[in-house]
Amino acid sequence: MNSVGSILIGLAKTLLFGVIGLFLINLAGQYIQLHIPINPVTALLVGLLGVPGLAALIVIQLWVLA
Repeated sequence: MNSVGSILIGLAKTLLFGVIGLFLINLAGQYIQLHIPINPVTALLVGLLGVPGLAALIVIQLWVLA
C-alpha cells in the first residue's frame, strides 16, 4: 500500500515533467506562434499522458482554438 507521501511525490514529479514539456514546446513554438498555457490541468495532462497528451494539446491549440 502506498503512503500519502509517496503518492504526493509521484504527483509532484508528474507535474514537473509536464511543466518542463510545456516549457520546451512553448520555447520552440515561439517561431511558429504556438503557445500552450502552463497551468495545473495542462501540466498534469502532459505529465500523465506524455507525448500523446502534448500532441493532443498542440492539435487543440492549432485546429480547435485558432
